[in-house]
Amino acid sequence: MEEKTLKALKWIVEILNEMNIPFQIGGGFAAIVYGVNRPLADIDIVIPTSSLLMLREKVKDHITYDLREYNDEKWNVTGMTIEYEGQEIDFAGAQGKKIFDEKTNTWVSLENDFSKSEYREINGIKIPIVPRDYLVAYKKILLRDVDKEDLKGLGEI
Repeated sequence: MEEKTLKALKWIVEILNEMNIPFQIGGGFAAIVYGVNRPLADIDIVIPTSSLLMLREKVKDHITYDLREYNDEKWNVTGMTIEYEGQEIDFAGAQGKKIFDEKTNTWVSLENDFSKSEYREINGIKIPIVPRDYLVAYKKILLRDVDKEDLKGLGEI
């Protein structure tokens, strides 16, 4: 893992722990932790939606995309993006998050259960990761190219 990623991870985990904000790391970072071998674009972190505003105040000098509801063809989520020393970190609110399932042509709720985190230590930093089955389930719904790559790396397709 790149040095900038490890520095950003340490920095943001310290902030989240200091603020007592529960979180889970998902996306490509979680896929890599579970064994996928690919470059990391960003660190995806889910926190309670009600904590986003409080966190925004703490990291406001690093915001690249401000806190708002994001809607595109695949996602409906409240979140924001920050950058720390060249590493992008995306935050999403855990409540009300939805992804689009093209197979059923419906929006699917994607709630996070922080009590089911899998804890891993990365370079001396203890972090909660989304459970592997949760990661696989939502990547099988999204099926973007990167999701297919992750699923293949996880032995799921």
